[in-house]
Amino acid sequence: MSDPFVSYSQNGEDVVLWRALGHVSDGFYVDIGAGWPQQHSVTKAFSLRGWRGINVDPNPSFHTALAADRPRDISLCLGISDHHETLPFSVIAETGLSTFDPTIADRHRASGWQTQEIRTETITLAELWEKYIPHDQPVHFLKVDAEGFEEKIIGSNDWSKNRPWVVVCESTAPLSSQQTHHGLEKVLLDAEYVFVLFDGLNRYYVSGEHSEIIEKLSAPANPLDAYISIDLKVSREMLDERERDLEDKLQELAAARSSISDMQVREEEREGRLLQTTAELTAANSAIVEIQGRLDEREHHVSRLMTELQTINRSIGEMQGRLAERENYVSRLMADLHIANRSIGEMQMQLGEKEHDVRQAGEELRCIYSRLEDIYQSTSWRLTRPVRGVKLALNAGRSSLVSLVKNTPLHRPLKSAYIKYHNKKNKIELGGGFAYYDFGDFVLAFDKNPCIDKRGIGRVANSLASELDLLAPRVPEPIANRRVVYLFPSVHWVPSVVPRPNLVMIHDVIPLIYPEAFPAGVVDEWHGKFTSLAHAADKIITISNSSADSISDKLEIERSKIVVNYNGVVVGKSALEDNVALPREKFFCILGSADYHKNFQIAFQAFEDERLADLHLVVIGDGEAYQNLVTHHPAKARIHLLSRVQDGTVFEVLKRAEGLLFPSLYEGFGLPPFEAALLGTPSICSRRPAMDELFSDECLFVPHDDPTAWADAIIQLAHNPKLRDELAKKAASRAQEFTWKKTADRLVEICRQHGLSEKTEE
Repeated sequence: MSDPFVSYSQNGEDVVLWRALGHVSDGFYVDIGAGWPQQHSVTKAFSLRGWRGINVDPNPSFHTALAADRPRDISLCLGISDHHETLPFSVIAETGLSTFDPTIADRHRASGWQTQEIRTETITLAELWEKYIPHDQPVHFLKVDAEGFEEKIIGSNDWSKNRPWVVVCESTAPLSSQQTHHGLEKVLLDAEYVFVLFDGLNRYYVSGEHSEIIEKLSAPANPLDAYISIDLKVSREMLDERERDLEDKLQELAAARSSISDMQVREEEREGRLLQTTAELTAANSAIVEIQGRLDEREHHVSRLMTELQTINRSIGEMQGRLAERENYVSRLMADLHIANRSIGEMQMQLGEKEHDVRQAGEELRCIYSRLEDIYQSTSWRLTRPVRGVKLALNAGRSSLVSLVKNTPLHRPLKSAYIKYHNKKNKIELGGGFAYYDFGDFVLAFDKNPCIDKRGIGRVANSLASELDLLAPRVPEPIANRRVVYLFPSVHWVPSVVPRPNLVMIHDVIPLIYPEAFPAGVVDEWHGKFTSLAHAADKIITISNSSADSISDKLEIERSKIVVNYNGVVVGKSALEDNVALPREKFFCILGSADYHKNFQIAFQAFEDERLADLHLVVIGDGEAYQNLVTHHPAKARIHLLSRVQDGTVFEVLKRAEGLLFPSLYEGFGLPPFEAALLGTPSICSRRPAMDELFSDECLFVPHDDPTAWADAIIQLAHNPKLRDELAKKAASRAQEFTWKKTADRLVEICRQHGLSEKTEE
């Protein structure tokens, strides 16, 4: 006996059609309003039996499901109407009630259905035939279920050319038994189709040229068709599975009962052994009681001993604590004694030098007084007295001329030109001793020793000296009866005995903030020598408020003694060296040493993120130190190390980079993001001092210890050109606020504001 026909349709439509068309092999159907690919589907059973066709449904979710379930079919997400146009389509999710008819949609909404309106393309049935059905392809049945649009669909076909064998059309209003077939039936009857069946929901029509199947379509689905619904089939399969499960459980139950019988026999044997063991246990308990009594006595004795031992241990701990305190105290005394001995030695050497200088100066002074007395007594002195009067008058006239020009637009260019000429004439090479600048009310003595270094602090010192050259004339030595203020651009070059009044610059105290990252000798030098020099200074200048707070905290100096003077920012000409090759792909840049506080390992961890696979990293700094981070890095092929390169190459790399990565834990000022900004490149910075003081919304701030957040920021900057341009413009505007002219003007202001330029008794 063959398997029964499985019906997937709602009202047995596929059963009736199969009765008439089951003899056709490789048949073809057109399903308008196809709906679900299986549930309530008229064509699913035919598809399983090798048929194919066209499924049309404007509901996007139905179309997607049909396309996945029927790969041999043509599935179209559009509507069929009497015109080619775009119409509003009311979607009622997970139902077959969606409709183009606005009246029916309003009725559904009034009944509480939720609808979503979308705009959908419609074509005519004739266009569908022309575009998707070959001319020699017979259509064995056309099924139409369009929730009120059936008459427009039937009327849109060219029935003289396009003649399916059977037409099945829903002919009742949605959710009712009201007949709506009159208009569409007239079109079909006029096209020589014969009405053959109404099944309570649909009306069936047969083309005149296929009248031989009319009799087979004349009755609705019934038991004689030997079919079952898909729901019944699924239920039977579930029942069979349940019966198989039950049989398995019964077999398991029989096995369990047999096992229980065996267990009962073994349990009786255990009970016999248990009675014997109980008697033995009773005897053992009596012995245990006796032993327990003796054990309690021993535990009481041990408890007394432990109490005494704890008392002794506490006494030992207290004595060890006092001993450690004494050892620390002795250690500090020895360290202080060592520093004091060293200082005494230095002071004795300096005292000897000073005594020699004083004796030599005394001899020179006696010679000068002798020569001066000879001049005053000479005939030449008496004869040149009138000339000296003329010179005094000319000097007075020059002061009046300066006063006259000072209030005109010519004052600044004339002053600048005069200073440049004067300094060129009196030029003194930097790199040892002092350069003296005459500001009228005082002379600034600028320590040139830091200028020997061309990078770092030396670069700052050279930039400041160049600006001072534009502000005041340089003189070869201090001017008599003029206050001299001594400026030391770095605490590292301050002598043991500091001339006064003075200004000492301390850029940062990073070795005291992260002592574990620096050699012990460096940290000791800060605790000893540099702390002493800072306390001896009249004023301390530093480059940010965060640095001022750290200096005050770590060196134990009053905050009021420290003043802030921000660095200037400049960049030179950019030019790539011949032996330097940059990646053609987008890249980000790291600039600086591999010191602990630079925290560059967080950037390397970020580049382990697979989302950064299309980006490169260019590192400018200590190549050997960075090499350890790169050796086993999964992205080492995209990391490029540039060790010692010229400034022009640094600026060119910054200019070409997508962004600068600056994850530092602490900076006194943080120059690289400002240099990048002047070159049009934005930065990603950690929210740490001094970056969070000097920037606000001009860069992307990221937590210093979160590599995923750094990867997110890198992706954001690399793939959002608008954001990158906005940050670059803001950063450039911010960087232009920091100039060396402002720094030099502020330095002069500090000298005058704090009374350092006033002549006072030492």
